[in-house]
Amino acid sequence: MLLLTGVNHRTVPLSIREKIKFNEESLERFLPVVRTYKGIEEVVILCTCNRVEIYAGAEQINLAISSVKEFMEDNYHGSDKLDPFLYTLKGKEVISHLFRVSAGLDSQVPGENQILGQVKKAYRLALEANTTDGLLKLLFHRSISVGKKVREKTGISCGRVSVGSIGVELAKQTLKNLKDKTILILGAGKISELVAVSLSKEGVKTIIVSNRTYEKARYLAQTLKGMAIKFDQLEEGLKEADIVISSTSAPHYIIKRSMIEKIMDKRDKPLLFIDLALPRDVEPTVTDLERVTLYNMEDLDLVIKESMLERTKEAKKAEAIVEKEVEEFIEKMKKNGWNKITSLWVKERT
Repeated sequence: MLLLTGVNHRTVPLSIREKIKFNEESLERFLPVVRTYKGIEEVVILCTCNRVEIYAGAEQINLAISSVKEFMEDNYHGSDKLDPFLYTLKGKEVISHLFRVSAGLDSQVPGENQILGQVKKAYRLALEANTTDGLLKLLFHRSISVGKKVREKTGISCGRVSVGSIGVELAKQTLKNLKDKTILILGAGKISELVAVSLSKEGVKTIIVSNRTYEKARYLAQTLKGMAIKFDQLEEGLKEADIVISSTSAPHYIIKRSMIEKIMDKRDKPLLFIDLALPRDVEPTVTDLERVTLYNMEDLDLVIKESMLERTKEAKKAEAIVEKEVEEFIEKMKKNGWNKITSLWVKERT
């Protein structure tokens, strides 16, 4: 049977999601581990800044669900239990959900393109770790095709449709004009690249990039005609910045209140932080300081709602494509000999 257990941006607050230990960078290590839990036959883990979902195939469904939940609890370091926040889907619900995820319909920013690459990566890592070789393999392969089809057949991906671009839009709404501003980008991963693309269209005065791996920072800075600084020069960059857009993969706060307090004592202009990281990069108490404003992932929703109004019609088209694809996938599985179609796991012997 197919099953899915997870959390996402709609079911749990940021403060809970950031306490789940594994992330996109650590999947290679965790995939073989979850496979050792009782009842799990195959597994794919989809982990992004807005969701952690474990897709599994199992014959003993109740045992497998308990095992997946146990694995997630084992890798959660919050003071409360994670279980009340988890959702679990089975059978056809899993197919429909994954197709919607790949199409960008379940994203915080509906229609965003980054999720399709993340689904591809989750699938590739599971293949490399040899943790999927059955129905999950067929499901993920088809879901990638569905994601591509939705983007080709609809306009759901038009406009500002990435966390990075929405973050830049939020900065623009807050400060009105970015052209005379100095912006510090922390991190040089995918979200930072999306931030960079949006900033390049705004004619920003100065862009500074900092990353723990200096070469990555330098490469991104070159594409923006900006400058790179080493991570140990971060305080110098913060002194110059009007806006800090952060999206590192650090497991702890890299910008602490004490650091900002010292910097603000030596400057008169305000400082805006847009924290797009999970776990968060910026200590929330910086907002207690005068002239400091902080937005995080949960603050993007207003901008997203405004953007989504323009794409409601396209989202309906996308939903119709997904529904049709779900039924076609199920019919194909039936024709190929998969019985118990509500569970889609046990294959008829020939």
